[in-house]
Amino acid sequence: MAVEPETDEVFRERILRVANEEDHREIRVARGVELDYLGRKYGRFRYGVPLAETKNPLRPEPGG
Repeated sequence: MAVEPETDEVFRERILRVANEEDHREIRVARGVELDYLGRKYGRFRYGVPLAETKNPLRPEPGG
C-alpha cells in the first residue's frame, strides 16, 4: 500500500519544530526539493517519499 507524500505545509511544520530560529525564514519560503534539503539538515525526511528518490546534497570531502 503506497503512502501519499507529505505536503510541503505539513513537512514544513515538522521542520520548524526542531530548526534553529535563524533558519525559520528560509524554511517558511522553501518549497519542494529546497524544503527536502533543509529537512535533511535537521534529520527530517518527508513521509511517503522513498529515500532512493531523494537527491543527496553535496558533502565536503573528508578532512576538508
